[in-house]
Amino acid sequence: MIAGGGTAGHVLPGLSIAAELIERGYATSDLRWIGAARGQEATLVPPTGIAVTLLPGRGIQRRLARENLGAIWGLVRAMGDAVLVVRRLRPRAVLTLGGSRASPPRSLR
Repeated sequence: MIAGGGTAGHVLPGLSIAAELIERGYATSDLRWIGAARGQEATLVPPTGIAVTLLPGRGIQRRLARENLGAIWGLVRAMGDAVLVVRRLRPRAVLTLGGSRASPPRSLR
């Protein structure tokens, strides 16, 4: 499982590692990417054939703002979705690449 993204600076190294794993004999179907629906992974990962789970959420303003309430709810929902995916798939290894999706669920720490 590869978790993270947001920017190409996070996604491209993950794709390089995924390509190396595939070259070493892992099937594309053995890999799963977890990322943000609004991140670069939403467009960069699908053409590779790697299964992608895109989570909701948006950034939190660095000031008091009404929009933060919706952003916090989206982050809570994304964390719950991520925990469900990890529990369902039971990956043998997880590579995290930065961004909010890179934080492991509490049950895995």
